[in-house]
Amino acid sequence: LLRVMANQVDGPLAVSDAAKRAGLTVPGAHKALGRLIRAGFISRVGGGRKHLYEIQLSDRLMQIVLTLFQAEKDRHEQLISMIKTEINSLKQHPYAAWIHAPPKEIGEPLTLGLLHETRHLANCVQQLRARLNVVENDFDLTIEIEGHTKADIFDHTLDEVTVLYGVLPSTNRPARRHTTPMTHQEKNKRLEA
Repeated sequence: LLRVMANQVDGPLAVSDAAKRAGLTVPGAHKALGRLIRAGFISRVGGGRKHLYEIQLSDRLMQIVLTLFQAEKDRHEQLISMIKTEINSLKQHPYAAWIHAPPKEIGEPLTLGLLHETRHLANCVQQLRARLNVVENDFDLTIEIEGHTKADIFDHTLDEVTVLYGVLPSTNRPARRHTTPMTHQEKNKRLEA
């Protein structure tokens, strides 16, 4: 919640807005805001029925926290930039590349999705894997790459991903006329038609 207030808004924020941006329930956000007020990190502003909350910029500890959040943001932007550079330098450019939901725990890998033609997919994944070794070492993290073709992209949800390259295809499933599952080869033929 504090990170959201520091990085995503430039002024006071209502409880409902804070909850939505931080992915919390309104009661959960209200409780967290109360704790942050007692700790001196934020203050309540305004009057009447609708209370707004803002960061206490004058607090010395809050200044240190803001510096930490800015360093995190800069590091994230640098990581994304380096990954994009490596994707752009591939010999056979993929149709699309994306980051699945970011890791929730320290030590979890960052998972990239790569969309390409079947004949180029394995080589593209292998090239990118080799290129990302330096990035993994520089950022002390593990990056996993999942290769996808247009035929099997329907089997994956692409909600809440961060697109790094290209355009993601629609994941709306086509209407099925038969009850037996299609093979990978049948899916490719259907997409080529």
